Amino acid sequence: MTLAAYMAEIEARPWSWGSHDCCTFLAGWVMARGNPDPMEFIRDRYDSERSALRRIREGGGLERLWMRGMIEAGVPEADEPRAGDVGVIRATTVDGINEACGIYTGDRWLTLGLRGIECGPAELIMVWRP
Repeated sequence: MTLAAYMAEIEARPWSWGSHDCCTFLAGWVMARGNPDPMEFIRDRYDSERSALRRIREGGGLERLWMRGMIEAGVPEADEPRAGDVGVIRATTVDGINEACGIYTGDRWLTLGLRGIECGPAELIMVWRP
């Protein structure tokens, strides 16, 4: 599946904690690329912002949660992002600068926020190549 096809498939869906949020957006792309679900160990264990933040905190932070999920899914780390890679990034959001999950387009990061798909620059924390 191409990134354009994936984005067309998911862009009209409304935000829903645990089923269509920033993390499931990333996991969906990883699975569309033929990999196992990197969120399998946490999927269906949160359904609100509060419970999502609790899961992130309990897991040691977003980077550590994704590291675990990608290891379990067998998705390798990358040194530098290429188009189609996924990562944990630090980006400006409506409430400040936060960690987020994103898909690299080749020069910007796609993220899913409460307002929908966003695209912009970000500081890379960790990157994988699905």
